[in-house]
Amino acid sequence: MKKSLLLLFVCFLFGTMVEAQTRYLDPIYTAAQVRRADSVRYAVNKSMLAFYTPLKASFPQALHADIYQPPVADVETKRPLVIYLHTGNFLPINAVGPSGSLRDSTAIEICTRFARMGYVAASADYRLGWNPFLSIEEAKRLTLINASYRGIQDLRSCIRFFKLNAATYGIDTNKIMVFGQGTGGYISLGAATLDNFSKIPNTEFGPNKFFYGGTTMVNESINGNIFGTSLGVVPVASTDTFTRAGDTLCLPNNPGPTSNFQMQVNLGGAAGDLSWVDANSFPMVSFHVPYDLFAPYSDGVLRVGSPTGPQPVIRVQGADSVIRKMNRLGRNNIFRGLTAAYDPYKATFDARTGGHVTGLYAMLSKLTTDSSPWDFWSLSNPRSADGLATAPDMTPARARIYIDTIMQVVAPRACLALNLPCKGLVTGTEDLLQSSTTKLFASPNPAKTAITFESEVVNPMQGIQLFDMAGRQVFQAKFNSHNYTMPRNGLPSGMYVAKVKFEGGILTKKVVFED
Repeated sequence: MKKSLLLLFVCFLFGTMVEAQTRYLDPIYTAAQVRRADSVRYAVNKSMLAFYTPLKASFPQALHADIYQPPVADVETKRPLVIYLHTGNFLPINAVGPSGSLRDSTAIEICTRFARMGYVAASADYRLGWNPFLSIEEAKRLTLINASYRGIQDLRSCIRFFKLNAATYGIDTNKIMVFGQGTGGYISLGAATLDNFSKIPNTEFGPNKFFYGGTTMVNESINGNIFGTSLGVVPVASTDTFTRAGDTLCLPNNPGPTSNFQMQVNLGGAAGDLSWVDANSFPMVSFHVPYDLFAPYSDGVLRVGSPTGPQPVIRVQGADSVIRKMNRLGRNNIFRGLTAAYDPYKATFDARTGGHVTGLYAMLSKLTTDSSPWDFWSLSNPRSADGLATAPDMTPARARIYIDTIMQVVAPRACLALNLPCKGLVTGTEDLLQSSTTKLFASPNPAKTAITFESEVVNPMQGIQLFDMAGRQVFQAKFNSHNYTMPRNGLPSGMYVAKVKFEGGILTKKVVFED
């Protein structure tokens, strides 16, 4: 009888502890409860890994993701999704260092943590292959840019796979985060900013840097479109020395859904060109070591690891440049106003950046040779010595200290960017409402002279504040009605954010005025 009472008490205590945790902010499950489906195929596309053999022929490659889920007993059926992209320099694992697969230690650690918090997390692979041995720098650059382009296509194919299979994995298709580490950071930033092919030939930070032989290094008819939904075929009459005439370079995958996602996180990657970051970009969080040996923290030349040593390839912009522009555009404003409890490192990171830059986190290590202090691997790995050369103090415990910080920074910001039901994050008494349960319509949108907001009669609006993309309030009105028409009042054309107040909290909606 005493044992039974003790068991009941332990179960009650465990239940109380779980209840005290907040889903999407804290781990509500143990690592042992997390389910992992290994090597789920999300696409098949043409690989270039053996592209530089004498035949120069592509071959079909199945692309996979390991899917981490909360336990079967989890009551949620529409959960946010995180897609994690590993590092590896677009070369096979062990070609350069001990990392470079969807089962890297850091990928497993972070994906497991997200699943413990109630997310679905997918560690995805992508097509590899470029030629670091070429003596002509422009040619070497061409092969790497093509690899990056394929990675962006693969990420978008992966997003569409999960949208098509949302019911199977219990995913909310409107709450997706992409999370890239190292090389994966380049891919995730590319997918977050390259929303139009015309951005490739029209770069500002290094004009014509994506050109070779008078033409762009990628071509939609040859390489497929930026979404990976069109066929890419080399012309039969092609004399390109890097492809085989008539070869197929891209197969369309998972057509139908959009490739859209709502938040991007970057560990040590960089953007192809800063001009790609614009008013269409959505919230981003970047972690970067200022003295990174490979990816420039601000504006500089990317150096990619290869069997012959780090190779200087192309001018790119790292976290400092990208996130500062995001701040100038007001695209990270949603992260402002976090309470001190959910922003414990603010003073530390503000000191490193010379003032607050929303979404920028400069990570420091004991050694200036250590560009990825969140990374760890097995010492039995055949290329372990390569990693230890730059991070000799590498241990799982040391890496997890950095991962702890990363997760504490990302979790509350994901709640805001993905509109998750996490209360008490921001200053003030208002709570963010869910668009799935609070009905709000704005029409016409875009508008020329005025926008009418409508809510349910039983849930009237109490007021509206309108902010421009720099975060400045440009209009305010208080009322109590389910119908309100907001005049333009001479506002410039562009995108704005309307903050609509209800009795139970607030809901935000993007609106556009056009001429």
